[in-house]
Amino acid sequence: MNNKVILTHFGSTSDFSLLNKKAKIYHFPMLNIKSNKLNNFKPSDYEYFIFTSRNSVESFIKYYKNDLKKIKTICLGKKLLEKMKKLGFNISYSCKYPYKENLVEELTKDNLIRNKKVMYLTGNLSDNYIEMKLKSHCHIHRKNIYITRPVLAKNNELEKILNEKDCIIIFTSPSAFDSFLIKYQIKNQKIGAIGKTTMEHIHKNNYNVDFMPKIPSYNNLCSEINKYINKLN
Repeated sequence: MNNKVILTHFGSTSDFSLLNKKAKIYHFPMLNIKSNKLNNFKPSDYEYFIFTSRNSVESFIKYYKNDLKKIKTICLGKKLLEKMKKLGFNISYSCKYPYKENLVEELTKDNLIRNKKVMYLTGNLSDNYIEMKLKSHCHIHRKNIYITRPVLAKNNELEKILNEKDCIIIFTSPSAFDSFLIKYQIKNQKIGAIGKTTMEHIHKNNYNVDFMPKIPSYNNLCSEINKYINKLN
């Protein structure tokens, strides 16, 4: 049996390179991401910079042309840490677990940014959890360095695939799920979610999640889906 896996994230199919080779992978991004220019923004005004996603890092380096070693950064999750190290960032602190709650808890227990000027670089759809939790601990400011918008046009090929059997749809954010529902119906397909936030959002819309890793990552989600595919084959 040859399962079909539909990726809906903005990234690349290489993000899910660990998926079982027996699966046929399709990529239909549900979101468009546009980087914002660093207008009226002076990095020298801040002592630390917080990054919590790959999109924020990629949007930042698109317009920041100075030495990355000269800014002190804080990042969330092992994968983001690895990426930022490769790019040449100066990492002052990293949270092992890819959850905002863990990052906030660790930073408030530590004196690293206490009373410091901190810039939180994120996207327009991110919630205000980090700045609200840290505002009494440091002088935190937020800049939406990228804008996320839904893909509005329908794709005829995707509609055709959705009518076939053995289909798994992967969502890596609530916004990707919402964008999908605007254009398509979920019937008998199985659903994979990258983490708790996305899963809870899907549940609120009265759909079940069949695959979710204990720790959010592309590789861990691949492992969960592979277990299912191996049983079928």
